[in-house]
Amino acid sequence: MEQEHRQRVVAGDQWTQDFYGLSENGEYNSPPQSQEEMCGEFQTVLSAYTDAENYKLAPDYNYYRLARFLFNAEAPSLTPDWKEFYDLTSNSQEEINRRVIESEEPVSPAQMLQIAIEANGNNVPLGVLAAHNYLKDIAYLGRQYGDPDEQNSSVPRQYGEPAAHLQPWRIESPANSNGRLDKLGPLYHIFAAAAVGTWGPDEYAADGAAAVEALMRSGLNKLPFLRSLDVPDREKGLADECGADLADFIETQRDGGAPPSPLVLKNAELAFAGCPDPKFPDSCQYNFDITLAYAKLSCSGGGCLMMQPTGKFRSLSALPR
Repeated sequence: MEQEHRQRVVAGDQWTQDFYGLSENGEYNSPPQSQEEMCGEFQTVLSAYTDAENYKLAPDYNYYRLARFLFNAEAPSLTPDWKEFYDLTSNSQEEINRRVIESEEPVSPAQMLQIAIEANGNNVPLGVLAAHNYLKDIAYLGRQYGDPDEQNSSVPRQYGEPAAHLQPWRIESPANSNGRLDKLGPLYHIFAAAAVGTWGPDEYAADGAAAVEALMRSGLNKLPFLRSLDVPDREKGLADECGADLADFIETQRDGGAPPSPLVLKNAELAFAGCPDPKFPDSCQYNFDITLAYAKLSCSGGGCLMMQPTGKFRSLSALPR
């Protein structure tokens, strides 16, 4: 199925190829920066926003509704639930799109944030949310085209053209570990994690979100509360990690504190006993400890045996390799 998907994209028109991150020859152009450099660039952009007004949150929003909105697997503009969080930035989407399409060089994640902040009156939290809404909308609305699982047709220009102007996050290939082409997924994941932290109730919110996303991609389908159709995707995990770091820096700026050390993505490792297959088939037995933002999970065989409060931990979001 994945090979068929790639063949259709390579044989497709310009907008289909641009949306999925391939050239007409089926080649992939890697980003000109490393992921650490792309993530570090956010500090340069945010250093220009030093006024407390730049960090004001919308009044009377419900964070738990926002979390549901950010985790929802649907185009933000089309979701009938939690619509208020798309409406907060809906008036800026046309301006963001115009600036992306008019860009002469590929727009990096940090430049994407700057465009979104400026389109929202120099408000940083709204800029983070707007960038998420813009990128996730294009991703979900465009994915249904050129996909054997959905519509077998070309990606419309309205989704392919902006995708062509976006600098990718993935380094060696636009595909995830299953071979499914996914240029835009890691890009909106950066801003999803950042939005959780920027709008969240405390400093651990983004870290917890990144860790839960990592578990959902780890293939531990024996855990009933982590049922997911997602696949292992280390680079998307590093995007979540970058988003959590971005949220930390925004919090520092908002509090007027000293800048943190340069953002560094972790290269986490986790050993699974008796699980040689990285996709963790149903027959796999596992035995491990995982520390999240709020709890330590000790799991073996059929499920988690213990949960206890613990301190902040972030290194799981890069999993699995």
